[in-house]
Amino acid sequence: MSHRKSKKNTNCVTNHVQSGSQNSEPEKVIDAMLIYGNINYLIKWKDVDTVVILKSEVVINKWPQVVIRYFERITVFIK
Repeated sequence: MSHRKSKKNTNCVTNHVQSGSQNSEPEKVIDAMLIYGNINYLIKWKDVDTVVILKSEVVINKWPQVVIRYFERITVFIK
């Protein structure tokens, strides 16, 4: 039964993101990947146990601070 609930939450988050709703907030970018020559981000959502792959231009335009935190987290400085 809980499996169905999480699947419903996944669809809900995807629909919110696609429709441009402000109800879904990303918690963090988990990873960045190149798919068919385009940068995409794997996004973990707040209060939902799911992740979604979104095009970089969507994420950068809607949630730039989330992308900035991702790059701050993965950047390694060498002395």
